[in-house]
Amino acid sequence: MSWTWRTEQYRKLESLFVQGTPELSDVLQEPQIIPALGEQSPNLVKYILAHLKDVIDIAIGRTHPSSENEQQICVNILLIRSPIIKDAIHKSAELFNYLAFSFEKNLNYNPALQLLQSINDATSANSLQLISDPITFYKKLLKLLPCSAVHDFLVELFSRPMKAVEVWAESIEADKYLIPFLLFEEPKLRCALSILLALASIVNPKSESMKRLSSPENVSAIFDTGINSPTNEIAYGSFQLLVSICNRCDDSETGNFLNIMKFFESKTNQLCMYITSDNSFTKDKRAACELLITVIATRSEISDEISQISSFLFDRFFENPTNSFLHMVFYNIIQALSSQEGFLDFLQKTNFVNRILEIEEQRNDKMASFWGQLTAIELLLKDKVQNNEKWTQFVETILNPRDETIRKSYGGDLPKHNFLELTDSESNEMPYQCKFIDSCDLSNYANKDSSSSSSSSSSSDNHEEDELVSYSGSENEEESNNTEKNGTNSSDQTNN
Repeated sequence: MSWTWRTEQYRKLESLFVQGTPELSDVLQEPQIIPALGEQSPNLVKYILAHLKDVIDIAIGRTHPSSENEQQICVNILLIRSPIIKDAIHKSAELFNYLAFSFEKNLNYNPALQLLQSINDATSANSLQLISDPITFYKKLLKLLPCSAVHDFLVELFSRPMKAVEVWAESIEADKYLIPFLLFEEPKLRCALSILLALASIVNPKSESMKRLSSPENVSAIFDTGINSPTNEIAYGSFQLLVSICNRCDDSETGNFLNIMKFFESKTNQLCMYITSDNSFTKDKRAACELLITVIATRSEISDEISQISSFLFDRFFENPTNSFLHMVFYNIIQALSSQEGFLDFLQKTNFVNRILEIEEQRNDKMASFWGQLTAIELLLKDKVQNNEKWTQFVETILNPRDETIRKSYGGDLPKHNFLELTDSESNEMPYQCKFIDSCDLSNYANKDSSSSSSSSSSSDNHEEDELVSYSGSENEEESNNTEKNGTNSSDQTNN
């Protein structure tokens, strides 16, 4: 595309407004409308903002386009990077509500959702306060589930730890309209669980929303949904939601935390049966194990059920050498058990220590990803196991030197977080540290390079111009040494 052609098209577009008020269809057919709008052509911007409702209707399909590409052009106008459209809608409550209530079935509401999301991002979600009837708006969105665009919009919205989002979700009682979805079929149920999980992560522990989520009725309904689920996805969503509720629930006397713990204690047998239903260990069982850890933490002694499930997982630990989720969950279980009465009896019943020593003999021959977790477990047991000569020898000759090596900070600082103790939700954000070269260092490097290049260029001037041979450092040193020797000899001869 030549510059002359582009300039000519700009002039043609501007001439439409000079002649009078053109039809929207004529303006939309101009090939340079999007670039001109991005460069904020005054006449074009004024015209588009005056016809913004019509543009929205064409983009979402409420108004039939007059040409084949007219709808896509309107979509591009709404989603243009230039802030003129977002600013105009945000500054006008009428336009904002016109956009917010454009979500109906059989319409292309994806552009409207994307535009709303970008406005929320730009305003830190304060634009939500412009919605005239937020409950109706929210219900309209829920009716469109399991549409992936609506699901992603709500999950993204409720995943933002912003005060405006928290206040808005509390004001519309967002959780209350999602609980009935537990009785729906899988697609809608799966969407509802992920949205509830996002909600549970932002609401205040003492809020009414958390009180409703942590009520005995809702906790029981969510648990039954997971236990009786025909798919791993629904079970995982249910158990993970319960884990989040346990972590966020108000643990004061007025909260529901103690009631939740009593409920899970009564369901320990069901949880254990679910985990041991087969030898596989998928993400739903990982979430079920996290629930089991909350039960273990509230008890003072190890029950037979917990002992059996721990022994079962210990067997799976070595049978699945690459299942890191299983290895980390088992470490967390052993860590929770290590502070309880009867832990040494549990170790003896399961032949725990001897099995660890046996597998340690295969460390150099067995390819597995559990060696880090196994070392962490061994460090937990180091001072607890007594009267075992093999174990004592292993600790003194292998474990202690290994621990000392691990603690050394080779190449930099050690991580501030213990990743073995992170929960599933926390482990999604792994803090990586990068070492960047400071700008001052860069300038020093540049000076060094320039000085070295100048010195090399000056030395090259001493050679003949047609000589194209490059010398290595050692050869240059030999040449300089020979020069020094020759200089010394000539001076000696002169003295003589």
